[in-house]
Amino acid sequence: MIYFFLWIIFSIGVASEGGKRTCGFFYSLLCSLILSPLIGLIWVLCCEKLSDIEYRKQQLEATLIQKMKDAAELHDKGLMSDFDFEKMKLEYENRNKKDTVINPVNRILKMK
Repeated sequence: MIYFFLWIIFSIGVASEGGKRTCGFFYSLLCSLILSPLIGLIWVLCCEKLSDIEYRKQQLEATLIQKMKDAAELHDKGLMSDFDFEKMKLEYENRNKKDTVINPVNRILKMK
């Protein structure tokens, strides 16, 4: 009986860490309960932290903004054509529309 309670407690602990990562609380809990808390922990540690994804997203945004400023400066000086500048603006707008955080389960479902 005590092993059952320890299994549940450790599974909830693993799931709480999974809530901070891309695998999510529910899937981490499910994996830990069905397989084992140890296997669930290994799976959770293989998933990426949401804070790391947010940081990379901010860095990418800063890089894209700097590229757009540089392109606008080149366009103003006449070193870049109107066509190329508009093309860069469209690429920048399309990148902003994409969602960078994808749950691994959703990624698998989208592949099918």
